[in-house]
Amino acid sequence: MNDFPIVTVITPNWNTPGLIIAYLESVKKQDYPPNKVEIIIVDNGSSDDSKIKIKEWFEANNFFYRNELISFGRNYGIAAAYNSGYENSSDQSEIIIRTESDVELEKDCIRNLIRTLQSDSEIGVAGARGTFFSDHSKTDLPARYINWNTGVMNSKDPSVLTECDCIFGGTFAVKKDLLKKMGYFFKSDRFFASELEFCTRVKLKYKKVVCQPSAVSYHKVGNTTGKMNKKKFSFIDSRELILFHLQYNKFPSKLFALSYFFLGVCKRFITGNVYPIWGFFSGLFSFIFKKDVLMPVDNKLRLISDWMSEKS
Repeated sequence: MNDFPIVTVITPNWNTPGLIIAYLESVKKQDYPPNKVEIIIVDNGSSDDSKIKIKEWFEANNFFYRNELISFGRNYGIAAAYNSGYENSSDQSEIIIRTESDVELEKDCIRNLIRTLQSDSEIGVAGARGTFFSDHSKTDLPARYINWNTGVMNSKDPSVLTECDCIFGGTFAVKKDLLKKMGYFFKSDRFFASELEFCTRVKLKYKKVVCQPSAVSYHKVGNTTGKMNKKKFSFIDSRELILFHLQYNKFPSKLFALSYFFLGVCKRFITGNVYPIWGFFSGLFSFIFKKDVLMPVDNKLRLISDWMSEKS
């Protein structure tokens, strides 16, 4: 790997014009050579002036290796956005950095992530130390570890480079040749781009997943997903979590985890939220029958994002 390899930074955007520009400004301030940075923004069907502002910023900052705006006509989900960015990345890029529109990067974030990947051939993914933008003293799940019997994730804030099961999803770097070996970035049939699912696949390839605390990313929490119906949001969250455990968890811990989740969704059902238990059975039956089952939308004319954005 070159001292300063070309990196592709991929970020989805959905109706967050102020956030995306603030994020781009933080990329501009990086102490990494701008002629080695490819920026790809994937707009997920924004209905505001996001695309205009992004284009204006790109025109005013044309000194990067490459600036690219990919526009979807509708919101096809986070996973689709990252996949499109990856598929349209330059052949010359060696590292993919996943970021989100509601983060701002410390000026040495990209360089520290790249140096981490360069330091050990066995490291496949390097995650940043996520902290809250509103309070830099509070961390946002920088290094996480999963209890496979319960599915519960525990978070730690390491002071040194540390191996973990999952990193902060808002900012992490992965070697592009590893993505090629795995065959895809995120599953095309999912709405979310689960960093836990991704890190689990990386570890199955016998590569390390690490948190690099010297790479800092400030997170402005919930500025995109917060625009969706929270109860409906729990449907897709539950469904995709069940699909994850059905595919990657092992017996007998798989049975323990599913039982634990079922009790949790039943409790939420009793309190009036039907969506988690709906998502549970949708994930279970979809896995069994190898096709989408019990989905709230039944054709491509109506998307999951449309349904989750409805107030009722």
